[in-house]
Amino acid sequence: MLRLLKKERGAALVTVIIITAVLTTLSVVLLNSAIQGLSLSKRQSNIKLTYFAGQSAIEKWFNIIQKESEDQNIGAGFPDEVNATNVDRYVEMILDKVKLKLNDTEYIDVVSKAPTVAGLSGDDYSEIKLKALEVIGTPELIEGGKKVKVVIGIEAEASFNNPNSPYGNTRQPLYAEKEFVFEVPQNDFKLTFAIATAADLYASTRSYHFNEEEENRNRNYVGDLRAAVREFKVDIKGDVSAFGTFPKDILWPEQFYYGGIMAMHGAQVDIKGNAYSRAFIRTGPYRGLSEPAGFLDKSRINIYRDAVAQCIQVFGNDNIISVFRNAYTFDDIEMNGERSIIAINGSAIGLSHYFESRNHDALSAIISSAPVHNLLSDDSLLSTIAVNGDVIIPGGTFRVDDDGIFTGLLEDASVFWYEDPNGIRIPFYKMYQWTEDDILNPDKYHAELRERLGNLSAASLNGPFNLFQLWSSRERVNDDIETGGGLYDYVTNDFINSIKAVWGKRNAAEGVSVPGAVSGAWSYELAANWRYYAGSLSTEGRNYEAVGVKGIDYVKRPGFAIDNIYKKDSYGNIIGLKFDSNLWNDVPEADDPSYTHKVFTKLDMSGEIGDPDNVKNNLLDYTQLLANRKYPTSGSEWDISGEHGIVKLIQKAKSQFSAYTANEYYIQVNPGLSKGQYNLATLAGFDLYGRCRESRSGGTFESDTEYFLVFNENPEIDLIVNGIFNGIILTAGSVILNGGADIRGAIISGGGGDRSAGEYELKLNRLDRDTFQAVALDRGRYAGVKMVPDSDSDPGIVKVDFYLGLTTESEIIEKGRNNYLNMAARNNLLNKFAKLGIYLYNIF
Repeated sequence: MLRLLKKERGAALVTVIIITAVLTTLSVVLLNSAIQGLSLSKRQSNIKLTYFAGQSAIEKWFNIIQKESEDQNIGAGFPDEVNATNVDRYVEMILDKVKLKLNDTEYIDVVSKAPTVAGLSGDDYSEIKLKALEVIGTPELIEGGKKVKVVIGIEAEASFNNPNSPYGNTRQPLYAEKEFVFEVPQNDFKLTFAIATAADLYASTRSYHFNEEEENRNRNYVGDLRAAVREFKVDIKGDVSAFGTFPKDILWPEQFYYGGIMAMHGAQVDIKGNAYSRAFIRTGPYRGLSEPAGFLDKSRINIYRDAVAQCIQVFGNDNIISVFRNAYTFDDIEMNGERSIIAINGSAIGLSHYFESRNHDALSAIISSAPVHNLLSDDSLLSTIAVNGDVIIPGGTFRVDDDGIFTGLLEDASVFWYEDPNGIRIPFYKMYQWTEDDILNPDKYHAELRERLGNLSAASLNGPFNLFQLWSSRERVNDDIETGGGLYDYVTNDFINSIKAVWGKRNAAEGVSVPGAVSGAWSYELAANWRYYAGSLSTEGRNYEAVGVKGIDYVKRPGFAIDNIYKKDSYGNIIGLKFDSNLWNDVPEADDPSYTHKVFTKLDMSGEIGDPDNVKNNLLDYTQLLANRKYPTSGSEWDISGEHGIVKLIQKAKSQFSAYTANEYYIQVNPGLSKGQYNLATLAGFDLYGRCRESRSGGTFESDTEYFLVFNENPEIDLIVNGIFNGIILTAGSVILNGGADIRGAIISGGGGDRSAGEYELKLNRLDRDTFQAVALDRGRYAGVKMVPDSDSDPGIVKVDFYLGLTTESEIIEKGRNNYLNMAARNNLLNKFAKLGIYLYNIF
């Protein structure tokens, strides 16, 4: 038994050893498993930390992009106008700018230990590298092209490397997308004009100098004559817009307080484009105002396309205003001078039909009143307004008292003249017995007039001073700029000579075919063609049928459509003309009771100032590019409140042009210069005119490469140009063009004002009821762009060419890569600057 126990004692040791070995193995396995679990756990934690650190970096980058997207000037420097065809390129430019704001590598504190990147240790931070920033899908223009929606993707790599441990995570890929909306550069002002000014565009054979100290000392001071020449011609290729001088009070009846586009003292202005003025397109001085009665002014304005103004008015004697296409007026077409002509080859279209206001700009008319203003002189009986196209007159002439208060509504095209067998002449409205009731009920006057027209012979009561549709309205036959599409000879010679052949006749001349009906629309009567034309009238039990009214014709022809107001798609892309010939498609026949109203509402809404998107308000915008005025809500002074376009333009230019101070083609006028007039060549400091002359010497559009941007923010500095200049002049002051000035490019002028704390304040030219101010107006005191001789030996010709030497529309359109003439011309000019490193699409 004992022996057996001794043998078993050895077996127990083996068992213990085996159990110990097993337990040790299990411990090792368990420990290894625990260590591996800890390692995996640590590694997984690091992966998560790396991922979240990467997401934090991406979010930081997205936040920076979001901040950049809110920058209104993010698109500054893009060389073209943003549209659907180039929006990808625009977004690429934005991304290039954004990338400069992003760090290529971000360091994210993963354990919230280090306060700064500099204090991070290797096991405290994750490193995230930006690998790619790209646009996903196609950018989308929204809000009419004012913004662009973009999806941006960021690709990154995140690493968390700890050199003291095996638990790092290297180059973990990360990706995220986010939608952003960026601003698209917008400019309220589009440079589609040869000249735009917030003051007057003035041309004269005389140059007057105005001394401000003398003006302050002597209220009767009206300038000193500095130079005079026999002839002075202005040749402008392109559109012009002049806001113009105006009287303070809307009720003052004296029209000679309005400026605008002015030719005086024998100057001839050829505008080979459209002409726009919030004031007047006018020639000559009013009788006896700044020149003696009978002064032979002989000024002339030829407008090769459309004329748009408050009034088209001849004040002087021996004046001519000719319009090759249509004449649009917010107020009237009016004749005051002797032996003068207003000749409209296209249609005469009044834009205002708002009887209730009884204000100027609210009732459009045609007024041949030269005999009234010239004491029935024989020469005044020659003055004529002729229209070859449609006659559309929504308003009518009206009587006012000495304070400008409305006292009665006359003919739409006036005036009817009565002449008895003894040669006594008197306008019919002076024969009528006016009463207070006529103010609210204009039908009474017109019923009496119809009775007289029906009972008297045509020789006794007729309209000899308006000639409507005696000759055919001609359309352009080619695209030549110089001849207005081949119309120059016809309008300025044949048409004018045809008028002179019959002016002053008491009856229709032999061989002249007088139309039995005139196409157009009006409310009451036209005094024209030695007879009358009238709409239907029913009043107080008396009914008068329409006489000689024919449906609109010429305005429906494509050749007479408004050519520079555009229809845009939801992306802001031009897709056609807004008011093309299709505008009139739904107008019924002339015998339809709704015909007249339908025509009028195409232009302005009957009974209200107008729907904001009608023809009138769209054209009004072109006359108010740089300033604005509105009818007052109370009182009778014009309301000029609100921000004016020229002020915004100057402020924007100050901000953006600073990028070009080192560019040799940028000329900034020192705003600290003393008040006065400075020649542009002197300010440039080099032979500016010589360089521009040399640039043109190659004789081709492509070889003419030297173009200069001139900027003056001081309204008390006037710039003089008397040589060859290529480029754009933007100035808060005025520009004086002397004979020999030859400009390819454009002029934008504020016309003067004040400076307060270095900021420009526009001073609109509002005149008191003071004839000395009216005389100063006639002498160019309030001009923003003044074209006058420098001396008595001045060559007497000024040229401004927005088309940069190109002579046909097809050339301009081809090189400008735009189907619309003015937009193509704008592209051509701004592209000249883009090649010089000056990008102007987002301001001009």
